[in-house]
Amino acid sequence: RRYPQQGVVTVTADSLHQRAAPIAVALAVTTLAGVIADVVCMAQVLTLGGAAVLLLIFPLSGIGLAIPAVVITPMVDRYPRLRMLRIVGLGTAVAYILVLALLPIAPMLAVSLGWIVAALQTYMYPMLLWSLAGDLFNVTESRHVNGWISSWGYVGRLLALAIVALAPVLLGALGLPLTAVLVLAPLLTAGSALWLTHRLRDAGASQGTREPVGVKQALRSGLEFVTEVRMWRWMVTGATISFVAATAVSLGVSAASAAILGDNPAGLQMLLAGTQLIATVTSLVVQRWLSKPLIARIGIRGGLMVQPVAIVIAGLALALSCYWHSIALLAFAVLAWRVPEWTLDQTSKSAALGYVPDQRRARVSLILVLFSNALAWVLCAVVAAPGVLLGPLWLVGALPALVGLVALLWWTRLYRGWDRTLLDRQLKRRKRATSLDF
Repeated sequence: RRYPQQGVVTVTADSLHQRAAPIAVALAVTTLAGVIADVVCMAQVLTLGGAAVLLLIFPLSGIGLAIPAVVITPMVDRYPRLRMLRIVGLGTAVAYILVLALLPIAPMLAVSLGWIVAALQTYMYPMLLWSLAGDLFNVTESRHVNGWISSWGYVGRLLALAIVALAPVLLGALGLPLTAVLVLAPLLTAGSALWLTHRLRDAGASQGTREPVGVKQALRSGLEFVTEVRMWRWMVTGATISFVAATAVSLGVSAASAAILGDNPAGLQMLLAGTQLIATVTSLVVQRWLSKPLIARIGIRGGLMVQPVAIVIAGLALALSCYWHSIALLAFAVLAWRVPEWTLDQTSKSAALGYVPDQRRARVSLILVLFSNALAWVLCAVVAAPGVLLGPLWLVGALPALVGLVALLWWTRLYRGWDRTLLDRQLKRRKRATSLDF
């Protein structure tokens, strides 16, 4: 038995999990909705437009991420956190309803818009959830609870991929189109937002600064923190380079899938869902039993080094998959890239956000996740274009591997200077002394 020392709060793993349960469930449900829309819409885009259309869709998705981010940036720290979660959740549900309405009229426009909405949901809503977690847990607690919260995201992804993989068979037997499963997206998204904000109404989430902030002022506030604090300047730059390489791998995987299977929407949907399903199961195992001890051993800075190494390996595997038309190597490429991104990298970045002051955390998170990803989605088309348009196709793996190598060299700088960057006076210190009893 542990006895609390004077001035120290003793916290057990069970109590942390109980406090984090609403956030974990919300992450699972929003992931379920987003992944269903993402895979179904991507399979339809590849079938209707081919791999070359991805060179247009990905940059448009980047712009689609950036514009809402610019609109929301002044609001995320000004207004109460739960209100923002409710606004974003219900707004996303309305966007999905618009997609469903467009399907009979303009299917290509509808599935392209649906994929962009799914991407926006995948990045923005979890970012707000992690900011909420930062409100409720200090840095020490975050190191132990973030991995547990993330594992629920994998549960949602697992359920979504199982639904999408089985949908062609079930919907075919019922005589329904493959896109019929998209009706789940708005229902799950709206339900999750309303339930979470009601469940945590008295949990102590940030109530906002209440000060009117313009777009330029809000962006400047976040950018000043990033540019002035060496740790975050290096992190955002390294994350952007990594995102460019990772998004180019994602584009390459879709292009390779289309090249291997051809005009087969059901087969494409099952292949995309199946490969991600394997990655999700593996990620769930890693996050459940390996992530926490690994982070404890290698630290946050070590966890941040994993993703660029994984991207290089995934890019090379993807290049060989294209060269030999191998589905097995394609699946390995997805596994090599997705598992580290969904486990150690996500947990490490979420823990690093705990060092950001409360009043700037959401804005810095927007820059780290949304703006970096938006820029990456635009630039990834430049990286993938030679392989998709000119050939040979294996370049869609080889070129992202080169960009991943550049990212690895950059992250090495942060790794070596990590201890010095933590001394910056603008970084947040722990909210209180805490003894964690596990």
